[in-house]
Amino acid sequence: MIRVLIIFIFCIPFLGCSNEYLDKKGMVIESHVVPGPRGFGFTDVAQISFENNGTLDTITIRHTGIKLNTGDSVLFSLNVNKPRSSKLKQIAFRHNGSEAYISIDPKTEKLYQYYVIDKKPLFQGAMSYMENDSLVPEFLKKELLQIQPEISGRNAIYLIIDEQGKAFVEEIIMADDTTEKNLRKIIENMPLFEPGEHNGVKVKVSYLVEIK
Repeated sequence: MIRVLIIFIFCIPFLGCSNEYLDKKGMVIESHVVPGPRGFGFTDVAQISFENNGTLDTITIRHTGIKLNTGDSVLFSLNVNKPRSSKLKQIAFRHNGSEAYISIDPKTEKLYQYYVIDKKPLFQGAMSYMENDSLVPEFLKKELLQIQPEISGRNAIYLIIDEQGKAFVEEIIMADDTTEKNLRKIIENMPLFEPGEHNGVKVKVSYLVEIK
C-alpha cells in the first residue's frame, strides 16, 4: 500500500506538465528585436492579441523566419500549460479580398532558415542583416516598377540564396501572373548576396521578402 501511494503522489505533479496545444488566430500588436539567450545574437519578439474563451487576450512569442509588422494576421499554437512556449506557425497574406496563410518556418531539405543561421546573407550595400529587410524589397520594387506601371496588393517571395550568393525563386505568393513573371526575371538577374554561413560553412538559405 505504501509503495502504491508513493507512486501516486509523485505522479500527480506531472499530470499538468504535458504540453497541450491549441491553434489560434491573432493579430500582431507589436514586433521588435531583443538580445538572444545569454546575450548572444538577436531574437525577434511579437506581441499578439487573440480571442481566448470569449475574451481578448495578449501573448508574447519569440520567433524566427520572417519579419512581422503591426496588423499582420498570424496563426499560432498556444501552449495551454506553458504560454511562453507557444509557437508561431503561419502568417496571412491578403489580396483582392482573399486570404492565404503561408508557413513561417518552411521545412526544406538542406535549406537553412534565414533567421537561425550564424551569419545571414547580405545584399549589396547592407552592413548588417537587418538592412536586408529594406534594401531587398526596395531593389525589387524599383526594378518591378520599371517594367510595369504599378504593383497590386502585397506580394510575398520566398528566395533561396545559395552558397555562392545567387538568389533563386522558391515560391511567389499572392502575385498576379504578370507580376510573378516579371519578378522571376528580375531575381534571375539580381546582384549576388554575400553568402550565408552556419558553423563556419557556407549554406543555402531560405529568405522571405514582401513588397507592396
